[in-house]
Amino acid sequence: MMPPDAPSLSRTRVVQVIIVTAVLLVAIAGLWHLWLPVAITPLHWHPLALGMGLVLGVAITATSVLLTRIWPAYGEAVEAYLQMVVAPLEPPDLLILGLFPAASEELLFRGVALSALGNNTEAVLISGLVFGFLHLASAKHYPYVLFASMVGVVLGALTLLTANLVPAVTAHAVINIASALYWRQQLTKKSR
Repeated sequence: MMPPDAPSLSRTRVVQVIIVTAVLLVAIAGLWHLWLPVAITPLHWHPLALGMGLVLGVAITATSVLLTRIWPAYGEAVEAYLQMVVAPLEPPDLLILGLFPAASEELLFRGVALSALGNNTEAVLISGLVFGFLHLASAKHYPYVLFASMVGVVLGALTLLTANLVPAVTAHAVINIASALYWRQQLTKKSR
């Protein structure tokens, strides 16, 4: 059920917002990189990096599902957020939901921001918190923002430890797609 304060968006509008946001984040990352020349965390595509991202993405998704069951405010925030973003989408659109935000957000927050902020613990915390606040749709979504901030910190730490953006991009894509698939399945169960 959609909360009364949640905006109702069409499929076209959601896809447009996802793509435009991704383009803006990539542009910000590019401008930041040009303004303050720092090394962008590289992408090293190898099985271990992909596997690390896959395992982490599944673990974070499972943690989110668990939190929806034990923390009612989090469950309501997640449902409202996913209702607004995922409900209008068709199954093929889930690839757009998975890949565009994963690539653009990781490029900005872990690819450029970590380096620009010093590639240290403080950089991980700052980029993680800002990443979390990017997911604020309304004041009622604060539990989701807290979780997204923690995810940002974990992805930042992983990027710092591996010096590779691939695990974070992979984990982020898995989280987005798996969460959307799980939520759609739960919605289908409720409607029966």
